[in-house]
Amino acid sequence: MPASLRRAGSRERSFPRRRFHVLAGLVVVLLTSPARGVRASDGSDATACSAAEHALTFANGCPYPIWLGELGNAAGFCRSDGGCLQNPPGLQFCNISTCSSDADCPAIQCAIDGDCPGTGATCSNGRCTPTCQQGQCACKPATGCPGGAMCESEKCVGGLCQYTTYPPPDWQLTTGNSATICIPAGWGGRFWGRTGCTPGGGNVLTCRTGQCGPPYPLAGQLQCHVSANPPTTLFEPTFDSLGVDFYDVSLVSGYNVPLEVTPSTAGCVVTGACTSDLNATCPVSLGVTGGSCTTGGDCADGGACVGGQCVVGCMDPCDQCSAPNPPAALDCPANRNFYCCEGAQKSNSCNSGSATCFDDNDCKNLANGKLSATCDATTRLCLRSCTSDAECPAGTCDTTRGQCTPPLVTCSAAQVCPVPKPPQPPLTCDQGLASGVCVPGLDCCGPYNPQWLQAASVAGGGPPWVATFKAACPTAYSYQFDDPTSTFTCAENGGQKVNYTISFCPLSTPTTSAPTTTTATTTSNPSSTTITSTTSTVTTTTTLSGGCPMGARFESVNCRLSDLVARVGALSGPRGLRRRLLALATKATNRTQGARQRCASGRKRKTRALLAQAIRALGAFRSRAASRAVVRKIPGAAALGTPADALRNDLRSLRAALTCGPS
Repeated sequence: MPASLRRAGSRERSFPRRRFHVLAGLVVVLLTSPARGVRASDGSDATACSAAEHALTFANGCPYPIWLGELGNAAGFCRSDGGCLQNPPGLQFCNISTCSSDADCPAIQCAIDGDCPGTGATCSNGRCTPTCQQGQCACKPATGCPGGAMCESEKCVGGLCQYTTYPPPDWQLTTGNSATICIPAGWGGRFWGRTGCTPGGGNVLTCRTGQCGPPYPLAGQLQCHVSANPPTTLFEPTFDSLGVDFYDVSLVSGYNVPLEVTPSTAGCVVTGACTSDLNATCPVSLGVTGGSCTTGGDCADGGACVGGQCVVGCMDPCDQCSAPNPPAALDCPANRNFYCCEGAQKSNSCNSGSATCFDDNDCKNLANGKLSATCDATTRLCLRSCTSDAECPAGTCDTTRGQCTPPLVTCSAAQVCPVPKPPQPPLTCDQGLASGVCVPGLDCCGPYNPQWLQAASVAGGGPPWVATFKAACPTAYSYQFDDPTSTFTCAENGGQKVNYTISFCPLSTPTTSAPTTTTATTTSNPSSTTITSTTSTVTTTTTLSGGCPMGARFESVNCRLSDLVARVGALSGPRGLRRRLLALATKATNRTQGARQRCASGRKRKTRALLAQAIRALGAFRSRAASRAVVRKIPGAAALGTPADALRNDLRSLRAALTCGPS
């Protein structure tokens, strides 16, 4: 996802990594979330939800029970529910931080009793006690407060606004069953599957994978007030942000069960589908085992039998290094910053200017699934041939080289590389990995960085761990900055919110394309940054939308308008300017989708009126995209005028030759 829209998904336990997602000015983090109202449907009836709600249908195709997990995002400081979003009522509540013991509060060092805040606290062995006073943490400005609270008058007050949890009729999904949850507009959060679960009465549920609360084998929570312990496959939607839904499937917190997400709107990407079971190919240092086996039949709840052990989940190396007694092979003291994108790599993505890759499979889902490219084995860049800006994800074609920018700039040790525009990291002249090519410096997180690549190879036991993850699940996030090929957007259709089907252990039959054969295995020498490929034939079940058809037809213009909205959403720059562009593109999309519906019902006059509004919206979009402020502050925006003009022309032709029956 664009750097301007990063959220804290998949790193909620200590927030060290993966995309802080700024939505409407709020930095999103994840905390607790009790239910504040329930709208759920027993079964898969999406019609139970209103047109203003998103129907999320969860279907279990696994040969074992899945227990749903859900948690709403948290954002923005608050003192009461009135300080949080209430449209619709109850969308958010103020999750005020409280404490039950000193363990819930930050430690405060002291030399004398007078150093201790609050009432009745004393200094004992260099620390103040009690720090939990009448259900509130005492604090000093330097120590801060838990749960987003603020330190005022030596007490932690307030908390964070949190999106309400909307539970299903039953948290358990047995094999072949489904359930629908109605989620209001503007909601953001995450869902996941829990396996190997045993209920314990009340709000107690103990699960081998996906458990929330204390880690297994301690008792966990049935309705989650914190997010899942890794490893867990996550579905992360953010609805109605800047006019579109953002959604992804993430393996940044590891993998426990295959998960596929299918939007209801035609042309939106089906994501998350895995071509193979990652538990079966998980690097040795990252596997989570649960008992011995001789065959896969000995492993309950989705485990794979590998080397006589049931592998029930595949950790990511950051979380593995954060666990007690991590495997020595990971060399966590030397590599943890690379695994977690911390230290010099923090918030500095090698993907901010272009997509990085390990093989061609990593370059198939650019521009919201509309475009594909090939992987340059030397620079680890997705390269796309082009003849015009309209063919490029970033909207700029270097016609002298016939490739989408950013172009590769050759250099010598004496040459100074050009200064890239933010947020692209500074460039250096690399004489090793890229051999005379300007690449981001060693402080970015991703395959551009040879030190990062070396650490990734250590975690993978040969091939970089991200390459193994991406080979198994091509459209899922493999690491925290895997944005260009793993995050997608979808716009509502004629006023109807987009609905989503979330399938655990989805059937192998694709929904929009036939199976293809691809090579998906890479190998690497961990002592160097040279990667060689070996061929492993797998059957791909990923369902992608492909390119849009051309012409003055509803099918073509609706698909291309959705792509335009996605490309605007991927731009970086001032939020206000981007929002105005996105509002115009979304208006054109909605009017055209509405026109198609009116035409199908024979209302020709209304169809022509809506198409005229769409044409005017695209004209306004074209003018704004070419304005001085936008050209100066939003790189790539001006190039979107070309597809906007083509859409306007096709809409005019469609309107002139319209045949819808009687008006």
